Amino acid sequence: MADGASSPALTIKSLSARGVVVPMRRPLVTGGGSVTQAPLVLIDLQTTEGPLGHAYAFTYTPLALAGTVSLINEIGTALAGHSAMPFARSQKLTGMVKLLGHEGLVGVALAGIDTAAWDAFAKSKDMPLYQTLGTDHTALPLYNSCGLGLIGPNKVGDEAKALLEGGFTAVKLRLGYPTLAEDLAVVDAVRNAVPPEIHVMTDYNQSLTIAEAKIRVQAMADRDLTWIEEPTRYTDYDGHAEISAVSTIPIQLGENCWGPHDFARAIDAGSGDYLMPDLIKIGGVTGWMKASALA
Repeated sequence: MADGASSPALTIKSLSARGVVVPMRRPLVTGGGSVTQAPLVLIDLQTTEGPLGHAYAFTYTPLALAGTVSLINEIGTALAGHSAMPFARSQKLTGMVKLLGHEGLVGVALAGIDTAAWDAFAKSKDMPLYQTLGTDHTALPLYNSCGLGLIGPNKVGDEAKALLEGGFTAVKLRLGYPTLAEDLAVVDAVRNAVPPEIHVMTDYNQSLTIAEAKIRVQAMADRDLTWIEEPTRYTDYDGHAEISAVSTIPIQLGENCWGPHDFARAIDAGSGDYLMPDLIKIGGVTGWMKASALA
């Protein structure tokens, strides 16, 4: 979907952000660290023509919250009076930060603004975003990843069953215990706790060396897992390809790709079987569309 001539023009009247920190019901311990609260930047894009776009961005750590809020508010001042049409606005932002780059806090800020602009654009057409992008409503299966951190084999079974409440048909389990035996024990505990038709995904959160990852993914071969996510450092696309080559379980990565260019590098390297972009890191709705085209 492009900014068409028949679409109503939109102009940015104001763009503002504020930060909130939301306690997590289930603090998450992973191989990459602990997450106990969700620092979120709430973004409002008011157009002169009326539609108000909203978005939020997750900054991972409260340390980045104030800086991201300040950055978006500064960008908002510079964008006042300019086009809010998604692609025109994307080109403007790209030019503003060309020398600074599009990753880190800058990437988070730009993606949040992009998403808010698309929200305003969809509202100006009086359509939901998916329809604005040219697709039909499609029911998709969901997995619950709000739990199953590194809490040990004695606790993961009950938590896995709790995560199925509300109609979920899949859960994601974090791995990366000190030993392979512990990883296998928690996988077996979850598998024994949920019905056989329930999908179980796993995520190492980049915690393994390539050599150790090869050992562990092959040891999981008979555990009926849907995928193994980010077994090693996300930037090591060739390393992921090595792991994928010896694994009978699909390897998944992509949530840490900064923009479509990283997504293309992962595809070119044959890094995995599944690539799942994160809305903010991939560049908002515009970045998501470009990554989808690559896929």
